Amino acid sequence: MFKIHINDGTSPLPDDDICYIIAKEGIFLKKKLGVMESIAPVKKISILNTVESMAKMHIPKIPAKSFASVMSFFKEVYTLHHSEAVVLLFYSTKTKKYKIIAPQQKVSGAAADYARGMTIEGMQMIGTIHSHSGFSAFHSGTDSADEKSFDGLHITIGHNGDPFVSISASIMSNEHRFIVSPLDYVEGLKLVSDVNEIKTDYHTKIYKYVDGGLV
Repeated sequence: MFKIHINDGTSPLPDDDICYIIAKEGIFLKKKLGVMESIAPVKKISILNTVESMAKMHIPKIPAKSFASVMSFFKEVYTLHHSEAVVLLFYSTKTKKYKIIAPQQKVSGAAADYARGMTIEGMQMIGTIHSHSGFSAFHSGTDSADEKSFDGLHITIGHNGDPFVSISASIMSNEHRFIVSPLDYVEGLKLVSDVNEIKTDYHTKIYKYVDGGLV
């Protein structure tokens, strides 16, 4: 069994001919074989057992009435502006209660930019719920960039102009996204059909005026 050294600065690197080093940049394998010595990066420590990555929220389900209010808000925004919208999800570990707030935001058909410095005394911001206007619910590249450093629950609601909406949920942790079932985190949902996430390609069309008309 090779030594595994944690390079936290409290002790020098080991003199072993072969050992693993865990450093700020990742995992390294130190080797001293004959006339060659090296410390090179490796992707894994082969002598250890595997561990399955996971993420879950230890919270009660979002009440059906509260979630229905969010859906109504998104549908109204879509009807008026054909745009996305976002709300922030706050939770109190003491009272086990939620507070859902719509922050100041600037929205378009494919994005929602919002103020993120909001705080509520005694509550923790644990995630977001946002709409995809009339598109399907999936976690887009824009979503990934917005949520990259926002650990927590992120729910997307799509097809806001249709009788039935699509919902996708995930948990972000350490810049990794874990897809979860909305049924596990929202009360009162009824699954009509289950589909894989479909990533829609957004296309920008450029128009110009020719003889008084758009082309």
